Amino acid sequence: MLMVRTETKRGVLTGGPLVLFFTCAMCGAPPPAYGGQVGVLEQGLDPLALQPFGQLTHWLWVLSLIGAVFAVMLGAAAWILRRLVGTRTAELTEANRRLHQEIAERVQVEAAMREREDNYSNLVGCAFDAIMLFGMDRRCRTANQQSADMFGYSLDELLRIDWTELAHPNDLPKLLKRFQDRVAGLPSPARYEALFRSKDGHELPLEVSVRGSVWRGDAVFIALFRDISERRRLEAEILKISEWERARIGQDLHDSIGQQLTGLAFLSEAVGDELNAEGSPHRVEIEKICGYLKASHGQLRQIVQGLLPLNLADGLASGLGRLAENAEATLGIDCYFNDELELASLSPSISTHLYHIAQEAVANAVRHGCARQVDITLRPNGERGELVIKDDGSGSSPDEDNNHGSGLRIMRYRADLIGGSLAIIRNKGPRGLTVRCTFDLEAGANPKTEAGNEASKG
Repeated sequence: MLMVRTETKRGVLTGGPLVLFFTCAMCGAPPPAYGGQVGVLEQGLDPLALQPFGQLTHWLWVLSLIGAVFAVMLGAAAWILRRLVGTRTAELTEANRRLHQEIAERVQVEAAMREREDNYSNLVGCAFDAIMLFGMDRRCRTANQQSADMFGYSLDELLRIDWTELAHPNDLPKLLKRFQDRVAGLPSPARYEALFRSKDGHELPLEVSVRGSVWRGDAVFIALFRDISERRRLEAEILKISEWERARIGQDLHDSIGQQLTGLAFLSEAVGDELNAEGSPHRVEIEKICGYLKASHGQLRQIVQGLLPLNLADGLASGLGRLAENAEATLGIDCYFNDELELASLSPSISTHLYHIAQEAVANAVRHGCARQVDITLRPNGERGELVIKDDGSGSSPDEDNNHGSGLRIMRYRADLIGGSLAIIRNKGPRGLTVRCTFDLEAGANPKTEAGNEASKG
């Protein structure tokens, strides 16, 4: 027990008891009892006077207990807060590290994408061909300067244009069908030739290469356009030279070997007449020789007629009629020609190309389709003319884009040269193909049926 010694009677009120009560309250112990152990203290201590001090001591003890509990709670809260702050700080630090890493990776990706776009722009800009990107809505996404130069539009105009505005009306249905097939994921040729037109309406024969790709997150088609006007011109020149060479060879055969065979045949007949008059046993051999010479001369005439198919005075109908006759004689088939047009004004160039188209179609029908009958028809088709070659053979693929035969390519090329269109269609029946070439009629070329009707009315 803590004892406080005082020298005066009144010192108990300001010294020992008060300190003792506060000390007990702070320590949480009850105040001590004073029973006369110290005389001086007992004389100056009034029990009634000590009662307020007891209540104060009680409340001080309660407040001390509450303060201690509050201090413990504050300490626990501070410890929990420090743990939470530490955990959250670690999470934020890790998130910040990952964010910096993602930012660095994104910067690298964006730099790589910018580099790829720069390389693409440089490559497209250096290309000799026109390169354009079209979306699924048929609108142009981007184009190089060569595209603007080829079609006659500015780059700003091209970026707002629909590719159907560039297509020629004659080839637009075919191009639309191919575009729809690509959008639907169906097989479609990736490279083909088609006719387009520039802003001023000038026709542009172009070779087109198409491939699907992605541009800035959108599905697009990359289209490469190559001008083949010069190639077409050179091909036309080569074809002219070929036709000239065919004519020259045919004329040379007619004038040289044909004349010699004719002379030998007459000479053989004269010798045969003399041997027959003399009763010589060798007249039989001479007759055989005459027969061989006449057969050779007939074969040579057919070859010459193939090389010189058209008589400019007779026209296309005469040439096609002879073609049918020669096909029956040389190929052993039934070949018929039906003329429903009056083509007196048709130019020799168009007539020559149509003849060769029919000639190639007949040869293909016999060679590849084993046809036994071929029908050749000239007929009207609206305001245009149409050459139709129909056979009963086994037929080949009617898909022109998948058929890479040189004969069919030449037929299509000849049709293009005369401003026409060539179609190869499988017959509805079990056998055969139909080759149809549609071409423009010149002034004065009217169907025979119309001419006959006008004559009957007159």
